[in-house]
Amino acid sequence: MFPALQYKNYRLYIAGLGLANVGSLMKQMAVGWLAYRLSDSIFLLGLVSFSSEVSSFLIGSVSGVIADRIDKRRLLIITHSLLTLCAFVLGYLTMSGHITFYLMLVLQVAFGCLSGLEMPARQSFANDLVEDKAHLPSAIALTSTLFNTARIIGPSIAGLLIPVIGEGLCFVLYGIMSLAIVACFVLIRYQPEVKPVTKLNFRKEFMEGVHYAYHFEPIRILLGFVAAITLLGVSYMVVLPVFTNKVFHAGAEVFGYMTSASGIGSVVGALYLGSKKNALGLEKVILIGSILMGLGVSSFALSHVLWFSVGALALAGFGRTLIFTGSNTLLQTIAVSDKRGRVLSLYITMFMGALTLGSLLVGTFSDIIGAPYTIFLGGVGCLIISFFYAQRISTITRKTYKIIRSLELNR
Repeated sequence: MFPALQYKNYRLYIAGLGLANVGSLMKQMAVGWLAYRLSDSIFLLGLVSFSSEVSSFLIGSVSGVIADRIDKRRLLIITHSLLTLCAFVLGYLTMSGHITFYLMLVLQVAFGCLSGLEMPARQSFANDLVEDKAHLPSAIALTSTLFNTARIIGPSIAGLLIPVIGEGLCFVLYGIMSLAIVACFVLIRYQPEVKPVTKLNFRKEFMEGVHYAYHFEPIRILLGFVAAITLLGVSYMVVLPVFTNKVFHAGAEVFGYMTSASGIGSVVGALYLGSKKNALGLEKVILIGSILMGLGVSSFALSHVLWFSVGALALAGFGRTLIFTGSNTLLQTIAVSDKRGRVLSLYITMFMGALTLGSLLVGTFSDIIGAPYTIFLGGVGCLIISFFYAQRISTITRKTYKIIRSLELNR
């Protein structure tokens, strides 16, 4: 199912990344727990999450330029080493009793900036490590599988450990896990592509990437589609606690069922994509994913039956992975190598921007018309977007078929 695992470099990459994903999601839950304990404010709790997301969004808009210019392996070693340092600092301050809300806010901004800096390099690095590009869908699907599995495992571990060892040791444990990916990157041996040494001009090179993405129609369609789907359809996760409390009149156990169902659906979607031999037909898989996600989200919004809601969330999670992992794979396959980092940077920036705005809109409209109606409208919006995407799918197929086929012939 995952032929990309035949490459030693990729195995090292994925081993470290798996631990880092679990540690990062464990850290996120511990940060939220600590922030609420220090501030006793829901607003400030949201501010902590927002500070990390907006920092990642702002840095991510230019980090693709860096990813396209320098050795990705070196950049990833540096950024993950700094993430490890931040984790140990946060752990020390928490355990020593010197942590304050504002110190934690500063560290969250640092975490967000470093994550935004490394994301385009990390995602495009998989392309460098998989020698046969026909195995790229397998590599990206496996990365997605690990991330979605971590979404289930990481918070569960944090929920068990926080009452026992406290938030501080959880941060230290995250730091140790982050060291794993640094060690794995150090062990990777590959010959980076030789790039001409020219004077760095962020604005010029950033605009080159924007110009390329805008004028290559399949990339422009995919980026716009991902942004629209994220804006309307992904932020249902934000109000799951509201459904747990107001619709099902339940507590953390039911909330756990819901988040796990979404994660399990995502894992199944990633496993399905991992079975594909190449990127041919991914544009159709993405369409199917958007329809399934729209149906899952809108069905969940109207449901008052727990088992049906859990199933709808699993369907939405499955469709979401088909959309985002499929789009990521297709973008990496069709983008030219010297602009791949900038294309992925635009992808991440549009995703993070739409996610941040979508969370704000969901919270605002949920206060006005209620969470179920807000989420239902978002699900219907996904179906409408699917209809417009379907009108352009022949364009994507026509303009990417030769690129993907040429990769097949050059195997």
